[in-house]
Amino acid sequence: MAHKTTRCSSCKSTMRANSRLRWSIKRRQNQWGCNLENRMSFLLETYTAIRTAVGKNFLVGVKLNSADFQDSFDESESVQVVQKLSEMGINFIEVSSGNYESPQILSTKDSTRKLEAFFIDYSEKARAVS
Repeated sequence: MAHKTTRCSSCKSTMRANSRLRWSIKRRQNQWGCNLENRMSFLLETYTAIRTAVGKNFLVGVKLNSADFQDSFDESESVQVVQKLSEMGINFIEVSSGNYESPQILSTKDSTRKLEAFFIDYSEKARAVS
């Protein structure tokens, strides 16, 4: 029997979950906004649904921003998300930074390239909680 594939129009981008963690969502006054717990609920619920569907023998990972730019999702919040995902059993996390809507992502500053190349400081903090 063939499996039916259903696409969700709200999940068109791999960056959708990260966008739920950003500053613009902080301003929302509903179940998805304000505090970090509400903002990360979309990601955690999505992970739970995927894990339930595929089981424990299937690797599940996420690409997660270590931080967005200026007054947004920051490193300390990201480490909290890593800790929660780790507690839930995520298999791997790919570290990223910024988002496609940020003109700063196109920066060619040497300091930015060094930061984005390895995320060493952030990776050490994330590893400590996972």
